[in-house]
Amino acid sequence: MNNTEKTVIAVTGHTNSGKTTLIRTLTKSNVGLVADQAHATKKTETIPYETMQAWFLDCPGFEVPDSCLAYMRAKKQGLSPEILANIFPNVDRMKYDLIAIEGVEQEADVVIYVVDTLNDVPETGHDQEIELLKELNKPIIGIGNKSIKRNEQHVERITQWEDFFKRNHITNYIMFDGWWDDPAKVTQIYSYVENLLSGHKKERYRIDLANFRNRQLEILREASYLMYDCIQACSKAKRQKGIDNTSPEKNLIDEIRNEVKQLLEDFNENVSNLYDLAADDPLKGVNDLNFHKKNFSKPKDVVDGAAAGTGIGTGIGGVIGGIIGFLIGLPVGGFTAGGAALAGIQVGATVVGLLGGSIWAVLSVNNNIEVSLDQNGKNFIATTCLAIIWGVSYHGYGNSPTIGEKEIVGLLETIKNFQDNRFIVWDELRKKQVFEECKQFFDKIEGRL
Repeated sequence: MNNTEKTVIAVTGHTNSGKTTLIRTLTKSNVGLVADQAHATKKTETIPYETMQAWFLDCPGFEVPDSCLAYMRAKKQGLSPEILANIFPNVDRMKYDLIAIEGVEQEADVVIYVVDTLNDVPETGHDQEIELLKELNKPIIGIGNKSIKRNEQHVERITQWEDFFKRNHITNYIMFDGWWDDPAKVTQIYSYVENLLSGHKKERYRIDLANFRNRQLEILREASYLMYDCIQACSKAKRQKGIDNTSPEKNLIDEIRNEVKQLLEDFNENVSNLYDLAADDPLKGVNDLNFHKKNFSKPKDVVDGAAAGTGIGTGIGGVIGGIIGFLIGLPVGGFTAGGAALAGIQVGATVVGLLGGSIWAVLSVNNNIEVSLDQNGKNFIATTCLAIIWGVSYHGYGNSPTIGEKEIVGLLETIKNFQDNRFIVWDELRKKQVFEECKQFFDKIEGRL
């Protein structure tokens, strides 16, 4: 395939607005440099994303659009370099703007214009940046980045940005958050790109999106198989003690709680590893990722207490770890926890209501007390596994903060509703059926159903 067949998407905007992070989120890969500073991107970086047969142009941020606009218009008049130098003696101040404009003008099929709704308000400079892009006669998609609402002031600012896009006749825009947002919005952004293409490029792009989706499904299949193994291992966890033992029920729950928690932590480590490898090398399929999973077997060494959740995995941070530690430890009373686990405990108190309370089955079997997970507990395992897959597949591609409590609760509520509406008995499903349910879930949250 030659370069003229590739879709070229230029990502532009004010400096430090989150352009590189947006590219990472859209491509699910660790590309570019992310840093909380102006001009982390100093030149137009061409990011070939072969899975989509697309190029993303990660452009330097605009800095002096008014001067750059005047310079471009003067240059179009055919003025000599000497005259231009006299009129614009400080052309070096425009270097980042001109680098961005050159990349857009020469290569882009579509321009994504990113603004920071958290820190910026619409001003004259932003209008001039749009005017600059319109001079190049390229279709524009507007992204109001960092748009998860923080407070009333931020809500008002988001409204101002929506008005800004409308005022500048940008009809394809979306309020989005590059770190963590509704997956259906990612699907919408890709649809905007497709709608703004035409002819052979549009046809090619549709094929590219299908190829991109197939790779994500390949990774999801592997993650769902890990989920199947984890559910099965947790479902088989049982303990028996004679009724004459002191506090047999509490002791048995202690033992199984720690085993199940360890299995969930192993699952989180496996899935985080899988998606990290896929993000680091987006050209490789699962079989080529050098992925070595931990087997789900009875752990030899376990850590007691809810605080163990603070060390969980690399995927979606201490909050999920705290939830796991809290919920698994819930029936046995007291616990100690660090800061990350405490955040999870607060969320966990809400999640317990979602799950319906206790997750243990306590039976009397041949004069023994037997403890295992009840069906509610097995659903809890599936909910947590699916939450981890969702989290690691949509979060963490940039230098991102931990997902907030509100987002975690919303995530778990969505999964719980999905389970209840489909009446899924996870531990009775075969491995391929678990994948089909996971696929159905992602189709739903990504806006394909």
